[in-house]
This record gives sequence, C-alpha cells and structure tokens, in this order.
Amino acid sequence: MKTYLLLFLVFSLIIQISFGEGEQCGHQVNGTLCPNGLCCSKEGYCGTTKPYCGKGCQSQCDYVPPPTAPPPPYVPDVQCGRQVNGKLCPNGLCCSKEGFCGTTKPYCGKGCQSQCNYVPPPTAPPPPPYVPVLQCGHQANGKLCPNGLCCSKEGFCGTTEPYCDREKGCQSQCTLPAPAPAPTPTPPNPTIPRCQSQCNYVPPPTAPPPPPYVPVLQCGHQANGKLCPNGLCCSKEGFCGTTEPYCDREKGCQSQCTLPAPAPAPLPLLLIPPFLVR
Repeated sequence: MKTYLLLFLVFSLIIQISFGEGEQCGHQVNGTLCPNGLCCSKEGYCGTTKPYCGKGCQSQCDYVPPPTAPPPPYVPDVQCGRQVNGKLCPNGLCCSKEGFCGTTKPYCGKGCQSQCNYVPPPTAPPPPPYVPVLQCGHQANGKLCPNGLCCSKEGFCGTTEPYCDREKGCQSQCTLPAPAPAPTPTPPNPTIPRCQSQCNYVPPPTAPPPPPYVPVLQCGHQANGKLCPNGLCCSKEGFCGTTEPYCDREKGCQSQCTLPAPAPAPLPLLLIPPFLVR
C-alpha cells in the first residue's frame, strides 16, 4: 500500500513539473514569473485556476489556455462497392466511387458504382387539422356553442339535423341553417310563332346603292381643248357631264354635244274587269 502511495505522489509531482504548476513564483522567489504564462498565486505558486488567477494573484493573472486542436472529421468505414466485394448500400442509397453510401451528387453522379438512381421516399402527408369537439348544454353547465351553432342532445356543437332538431333533443340555438338557394333555371330558347295568314310576305327592295363617285373633269378651252372621256359632253364652263346643261349647244356646250337617248316610257297597266276573269 505504501508503495502505491509513493508512486502516486511521484507521478503527481512529475505532472506538476511538466505543466509548470506547483512551481514557486512572485515575491517569494524574487519576482520570478511562472512558465507558459501561468498565473502566480498570492502564496507564490503557479497555476491556472481561480485560486491562482483570482484574488491575490501576483503576475500573469489573465492566463488563457492554448487552443486545443479540433478533432479530425469523422470518416465512416467503407460501406459498398468493389471495396467491400460489391456490397449494396441499404435503403437504395447510391454507392460512390470511393465506396461510401449517400444520396447527393458526389455519391449518385460521376463514378457511382451502384443504385445510382436514388429516389427519396415520399414524405408523409400532413395530418388533418385538429378540430376540437366542443361540448355544450347541461353536460357543460349550460354553455352555449360558439358562432350560433346548435347544441345536440349529447352536448356537442354542430349545424346539421342531429344537432339542431328539437325533436331529436337539441338543447339550445336550435335553428337549422338556411338552405342554399336553388340554382336559377336556364330560360328555354324562345320559339318563333308560326305564321297564320299572308305568309308569303316579301320585303320591299332595298334602295340601290349610290352611284360611284365621278371626279369633276375639266375640258374645252379651259383645259387646252381637252375632250371629255367616254364621249361625255363638255359644258360652257369646261366640265364633263351628260345632262342638258352640259350637252345643249344653245347653253354653250363646247364638244361632244350629243344628248343621250331618253329612256323608254313605261307601258300603261292593263286593267281587266273582274267579271272577265273566269
């Protein structure tokens, strides 16, 4: 037992010497500083905890421990592919060129060994919205349903006949909601009434279209002796036309002064007495 205790004390002393803790410092040893930036306590010992760096600390009281190196990133073991005798990834995951399982492009893209068309499983649909069951009536100390809902015999709120029918035990606010208005019927197509008399009606002819526009043409000495086109008469004033003011020589017609032949008069209507019609 004494041997173990002695070994423990020696080991503790070695650790303290290695890290500089336990060394003396400060005014107790002529102002010696602690190694490695350790704090010097009031009693003149080196350390890094509050008794050394807190109240009474003599020197280097803002000790900052050196940063610890971050642990190396976790690299999983090879899981699939030729690296492990062609083993497939679980759950349909892709096997990368290096033999690791995953679902992203480095696993399922260039160099992928197997199961390279990974499709993630469909997400579960969201749960239906929670609709609380509201109690009312004597089951809930006479409480009324919100929003004017009916209170059924069993003390639940609703809007249908089992809740609102007094004969079925509705307790309060027992008015059924008004039914939806019936759709407006489509009016039938209007029918054209059948003719009863004088059914051979012929509408009067429409008026003929206006004559085409004929520009005012000049002729005669007003236009260096120019003749009218299409044999039209040239009036005294030097305009082309076909009526008497243009074609009458006595009124000054200059050229092509032939009046057009008059239109034949219409034949008179022949009236036949009714008694001659058999």
